[in-house]
Amino acid sequence: MGTRSRATRVVGFDLLRVRAICRTDGKRARLEPYRHNAALSIGLLILGLAAYPIGTWIDRGHGRRVMVCGSILAAAMLALWSQAHSLAILFVVWAGLGVAMADTLYDPVFAAVTRDFPDSFRTRITLITLVAGFASTVSSP
Repeated sequence: MGTRSRATRVVGFDLLRVRAICRTDGKRARLEPYRHNAALSIGLLILGLAAYPIGTWIDRGHGRRVMVCGSILAAAMLALWSQAHSLAILFVVWAGLGVAMADTLYDPVFAAVTRDFPDSFRTRITLITLVAGFASTVSSP
Protein backbone atom coordinates (compact mmCIF):
# COMPACT_ATOMS: atom_id res chain seq x y z
CA MET A 1 0.00 0.00 0.00
CA GLY A 2 2.71 2.49 0.95
CA THR A 3 4.68 1.95 -2.27
CA ARG A 4 1.65 2.53 -4.48
CA SER A 5 0.52 5.45 -2.35
CA ARG A 6 3.88 7.21 -2.67
CA ALA A 7 4.09 6.49 -6.37
CA THR A 8 0.57 7.84 -6.91
CA ARG A 9 1.45 11.14 -5.28
CA VAL A 10 4.80 11.56 -7.03
CA VAL A 11 3.91 10.31 -10.54
CA GLY A 12 0.36 11.65 -10.30
CA PHE A 13 1.63 15.17 -9.79
CA ASP A 14 3.31 15.25 -13.19
CA LEU A 15 0.44 13.56 -14.98
CA LEU A 16 -2.28 15.80 -13.55
CA ARG A 17 -0.18 18.93 -13.98
CA VAL A 18 0.21 18.21 -17.70
CA ARG A 19 -3.53 17.57 -18.00
CA ALA A 20 -4.34 20.88 -16.31
CA ILE A 21 -1.91 22.80 -18.50
CA CYS A 22 -3.45 21.31 -21.64
CA ARG A 23 -6.88 22.66 -20.61
CA THR A 24 -5.64 26.25 -20.57
CA ASP A 25 -4.67 28.53 -23.40
CA GLY A 26 -2.86 31.80 -24.08
CA LYS A 27 -1.12 33.68 -21.27
CA ARG A 28 -2.64 31.50 -18.59
CA ALA A 29 -0.92 28.41 -20.00
CA ARG A 30 2.45 29.96 -19.21
CA LEU A 31 1.46 30.59 -15.57
CA GLU A 32 -0.16 27.23 -14.96
CA PRO A 33 3.04 25.22 -14.25
CA TYR A 34 4.11 27.79 -11.65
CA ARG A 35 0.80 27.56 -9.84
CA HIS A 36 0.95 23.79 -9.70
CA ASN A 37 4.56 23.86 -8.56
CA ALA A 38 3.62 26.39 -5.87
CA ALA A 39 0.96 23.97 -4.59
CA LEU A 40 3.54 21.18 -4.49
CA SER A 41 5.95 23.48 -2.65
CA ILE A 42 3.29 24.23 -0.03
CA GLY A 43 2.84 20.49 0.43
CA LEU A 44 6.56 20.00 0.91
CA LEU A 45 6.71 22.88 3.39
CA ILE A 46 3.88 21.35 5.40
CA LEU A 47 5.62 17.96 5.23
CA GLY A 48 8.67 19.54 6.87
CA LEU A 49 6.63 21.35 9.52
CA ALA A 50 4.61 18.25 10.36
CA ALA A 51 7.65 15.97 10.65
CA TYR A 52 8.54 16.88 14.24
CA PRO A 53 5.09 16.36 15.83
CA ILE A 54 4.56 13.19 13.82
CA GLY A 55 7.96 11.90 14.93
CA THR A 56 6.94 12.62 18.53
CA TRP A 57 3.75 10.58 18.10
CA ILE A 58 5.74 7.71 16.61
CA ASP A 59 8.21 7.85 19.51
CA ARG A 60 5.25 7.56 21.91
CA GLY A 61 4.22 4.30 20.26
CA HIS A 62 1.58 5.48 17.81
CA GLY A 63 3.47 4.62 14.61
CA ARG A 64 0.88 2.32 13.10
CA ARG A 65 -1.97 4.70 13.86
CA VAL A 66 -0.02 7.59 12.30
CA MET A 67 0.66 5.62 9.10
CA VAL A 68 -2.93 4.37 8.80
CA CYS A 69 -4.31 7.88 9.25
CA GLY A 70 -1.76 9.19 6.73
CA SER A 71 -2.82 6.59 4.17
CA ILE A 72 -6.50 7.44 4.64
CA LEU A 73 -5.73 11.15 4.36
CA ALA A 74 -3.68 10.55 1.20
CA ALA A 75 -6.56 8.61 -0.39
CA ALA A 76 -9.02 11.37 0.50
CA MET A 77 -6.73 14.07 -0.89
CA LEU A 78 -6.18 12.14 -4.12
CA ALA A 79 -9.94 11.77 -4.52
CA LEU A 80 -10.38 15.50 -3.90
CA TRP A 81 -7.56 16.26 -6.34
CA SER A 82 -9.41 14.38 -9.07
CA GLN A 83 -12.31 16.82 -8.62
CA ALA A 84 -10.25 20.00 -8.14
CA HIS A 85 -11.41 22.73 -10.48
CA SER A 86 -9.86 25.70 -8.73
CA LEU A 87 -6.46 26.75 -7.55
CA ALA A 88 -7.69 27.05 -3.95
CA ILE A 89 -8.74 23.40 -3.89
CA LEU A 90 -5.40 22.39 -5.41
CA PHE A 91 -3.59 24.16 -2.55
CA VAL A 92 -5.84 22.48 0.02
CA VAL A 93 -5.12 19.12 -1.60
CA TRP A 94 -1.37 19.64 -1.47
CA ALA A 95 -1.52 20.87 2.12
CA GLY A 96 -3.31 17.63 3.02
CA LEU A 97 -0.87 15.60 0.95
CA GLY A 98 1.98 17.29 2.82
CA VAL A 99 0.63 15.94 6.10
CA ALA A 100 -0.04 12.55 4.50
CA MET A 101 3.52 12.36 3.17
CA ALA A 102 4.88 13.25 6.60
CA ASP A 103 2.84 10.31 7.94
CA THR A 104 3.73 7.72 5.34
CA LEU A 105 7.11 8.26 3.63
CA TYR A 106 10.36 6.54 4.59
CA ASP A 107 11.19 8.58 7.70
CA PRO A 108 8.11 7.66 9.77
CA VAL A 109 8.19 4.06 8.56
CA PHE A 110 11.84 3.62 9.53
CA ALA A 111 11.24 5.28 12.90
CA ALA A 112 8.27 3.01 13.64
CA VAL A 113 10.12 -0.13 12.54
CA THR A 114 13.17 0.79 14.61
CA ARG A 115 10.99 1.42 17.66
CA ASP A 116 8.80 -1.69 17.28
CA PHE A 117 11.56 -4.14 16.26
CA PRO A 118 14.78 -3.11 18.05
CA ASP A 119 16.47 -6.48 17.48
CA SER A 120 15.75 -6.89 13.76
CA PHE A 121 15.17 -3.37 12.45
CA ARG A 122 18.14 -3.46 10.02
CA THR A 123 16.81 -6.49 8.17
CA ARG A 124 13.29 -5.07 8.08
CA ILE A 125 14.45 -1.66 6.83
CA THR A 126 16.51 -3.34 4.11
CA LEU A 127 13.47 -5.35 2.99
CA ILE A 128 11.21 -2.28 3.04
CA THR A 129 13.74 -0.31 1.00
CA LEU A 130 14.07 -3.12 -1.53
CA VAL A 131 10.32 -3.53 -2.02
CA ALA A 132 9.60 0.21 -2.03
CA GLY A 133 12.40 0.77 -4.53
CA PHE A 134 10.13 -0.71 -7.17
CA ALA A 135 7.57 2.09 -6.73
CA SER A 136 8.76 4.12 -9.70
CA THR A 137 9.03 1.05 -11.92
CA VAL A 138 5.60 -0.28 -10.99
CA SER A 139 3.96 3.12 -11.41
CA SER A 140 5.64 4.24 -14.59
CA PRO A 141 3.02 5.55 -17.04
